Amino acid sequence: MKPKDKKRDLKIIDDSFDLPEVIAAMINLVGYVTMALPFAVILIGLFLSMWGVDQVGDAIAVALPDWHTVTDGVATGVKLLVVLMAARTIFVTLTTLPPFLPDFIEIVRRELRKDFDF
Repeated sequence: MKPKDKKRDLKIIDDSFDLPEVIAAMINLVGYVTMALPFAVILIGLFLSMWGVDQVGDAIAVALPDWHTVTDGVATGVKLLVVLMAARTIFVTLTTLPPFLPDFIEIVRRELRKDFDF
């Protein structure tokens, strides 16, 4: 980070590590993909819960054929609730994580420098 530049550098491996640019770019790419894992977990949970609601709704519809319209309505309501919970979780994650991201990256850099004796 240059002193005249007010904007923080969000690269995990910056120029202070004295690594070749290609290697630093590959390590940074792995780091950025790792930072996206919470969103992947939220989306995987969303899709699995949708599938589970479908399976449970179909099982209840088979067990109680007279209540087919009620089970469809309940399953649709549960799906809507799951989508709303996933959307709220993503919103909270997007609004709370960015202020901490530069500090977190600085902590990771400091620990990597200790581990690799840079």
